[in-house]
Amino acid sequence: MSMKELIPLFQTETVATLYMVSISTLISYLIGIPLGVILVVTEDGGLYPLKLVHGVLGFITNIFRTIPFLILLVMVLPLTKFLVQNNFGTECHYSSTRYCGSPLYCQNGGVFLKGSGCGCD
Repeated sequence: MSMKELIPLFQTETVATLYMVSISTLISYLIGIPLGVILVVTEDGGLYPLKLVHGVLGFITNIFRTIPFLILLVMVLPLTKFLVQNNFGTECHYSSTRYCGSPLYCQNGGVFLKGSGCGCD
């Protein structure tokens, strides 16, 4: 293939990549940040302490945060295939990555609400 044939292909795939990354990031934020808020609010000393809710959500979040991203991505492929009815394409991949990114944003939301802990507040 010549460069004249490759440039439109690169442009198309770059747009598809940006689409997957932006959609999965947005959805991960929409899932992860409210979970982080719930974890901070329900912890001991929080606004509305609920040990059961905090314990269950904290356990689930910590389990998913400790699994390396690629292994988690492979683990959620059956769920993605069930929901999207496909294992290929942009819809499949942004669907998978939003589940993998949510625990990270959950932790980030909690850290933001608690403060950095560096003594700078």
